[in-house]
Amino acid sequence: MGWLEVSVAYAVFFLSHSIPVRPPIRHWLQKRLGRFGFTLAYSALSLGVLAWLIGAAGRAPYVQAWGWASWQAYAPLAVMLPVCLILALSIARPNPFFLWRSAK
Repeated sequence: MGWLEVSVAYAVFFLSHSIPVRPPIRHWLQKRLGRFGFTLAYSALSLGVLAWLIGAAGRAPYVQAWGWASWQAYAPLAVMLPVCLILALSIARPNPFFLWRSAK
């Protein structure tokens, strides 16, 4: 089926995440299934459609956008150390946009 299955799976994934959460439809479904039933059914539907989308993407034809050089495998390794350091330092630093108000 090629790209047709991926396109249909993506469309169903999008619709399954946009239609059931609309307020009138969600209210109607929650009245019939109950709050817990709606959450359970929506979660099962989401996981099922996500599994189908991942499987369809795995069965899609391979299209190489550009050639692969051997040095490209080491690029993420070289960049991750500075990225992790920047992330760790930014988390430890106080937020300058947060206004501290003293209690009087």
